[in-house]
Amino acid sequence: ADAADIGSVSLGSSAVMEPLKPLGEYKDALKRADAELAEIALALSVESGENGASVSSKTNDDFDDPELDIAVPLSGDTRTMLKKKLHSGELGRFWVNARGSDRYLAGARSSFARDREDLWKLIPEKAGPLGRALQPDFDNPDDPLCLIYSCVNDPKAPPSIDTLYALKLLDEGLSTKGVTARGLLGNARDARDKLAVYRALVEQEADDSLVDSEWRNPAPKKGWGRVGI
Repeated sequence: ADAADIGSVSLGSSAVMEPLKPLGEYKDALKRADAELAEIALALSVESGENGASVSSKTNDDFDDPELDIAVPLSGDTRTMLKKKLHSGELGRFWVNARGSDRYLAGARSSFARDREDLWKLIPEKAGPLGRALQPDFDNPDDPLCLIYSCVNDPKAPPSIDTLYALKLLDEGLSTKGVTARGLLGNARDARDKLAVYRALVEQEADDSLVDSEWRNPAPKKGWGRVGI
């Protein structure tokens, strides 16, 4: 099956099961996701003191030298607030909207994808139990297999997986005690860059004439988390 078609025939009970929406709705959702991500990046920029703003995580007894503000860790409350933003709105529904957008990108795949499935070349029967066990489920954004196997550059990986991976790295950072705003700001900007590339691909390559009344969105209702990819 083409990258965009993976998972469209086997739906788990936890899937969203939405029918395919008009391409324009997915584009609008991705645009809103970018705006939400921009808000997170701005908050991190302010926290880092990048624009001369004060750092709220800093205490009176902490660094007096502005050059050392980059070493001030984010407070737990700030990390929790930003993490909540990352998993709400259109960012929280990113994988739902991405799987819908991917359906319009028949044949497109991750820009990091390998040409061959080299992990499986050692398996005598790729269609057997072991082969099936090593096939990542891209409709499950938290597939545990992706913890030990780089699903980002799997030959069948959809193009949206690059953005998902960047969002997961940001999520992982926000879950790490002692992380700094300056460090996370790079992750947030990278996620925006990846999302911009994906949105441009959808704009240029998606087939707006595609009709698939049988398709149901296979993304899980619970959204995406930190595990996998």
